[in-house]
Amino acid sequence: MSLPKNLKLTDLILKEPVDFKAPGQPDEIKYRRHRRRVGVGGNDESVKFTVNGVTKSIDPFNLKREDLKFLKQMNKADLGEALSMMQRLRRGRLLKRIKSKLKRGSRMARRRVASLAVLTKRARRAARNLILTRLTKGKKKGDLPFSRRNELERRLEKPAIANRLKMIAKRLIPQMRKKEQERRKSAQQK
Repeated sequence: MSLPKNLKLTDLILKEPVDFKAPGQPDEIKYRRHRRRVGVGGNDESVKFTVNGVTKSIDPFNLKREDLKFLKQMNKADLGEALSMMQRLRRGRLLKRIKSKLKRGSRMARRRVASLAVLTKRARRAARNLILTRLTKGKKKGDLPFSRRNELERRLEKPAIANRLKMIAKRLIPQMRKKEQERRKSAQQK
């Protein structure tokens, strides 16, 4: 393989692999392309999902329309497996990396009025927290070891507790609506 003619001296000195597809481009652009290919959105961050027996590796930094369609097909049975320790650490790194995007999204969501779907989601979360505090006798979930958390998660998925959660969440929706109205009122006063 022969080298392209319009390579710079810095192309040969750089520790990163020389990008033969873009000879003569500025080093900054080559470096960004190299980072995209190797580090930031690399294969190590892709997550494998299985839906209806079909396994697909999805990169969370480079989501495509097909990936979203594939993920929408998932149901609770596909998500039944708890995260391993490595998956938890990887997920933590990923969230740390995209925390600014998440912060911006939450800031934008705070300006809007919460829909019924958001209120039910909040009520479900409040019901889960209520039952978890009863099961752990007042201890916070974050203070518990991973094994205990997994055990509690499996316990919450049992049909009897799941039905109870739905019932409690349904009762909590009016409280969530009231909290939302108070939040909006205080935001307008500021």
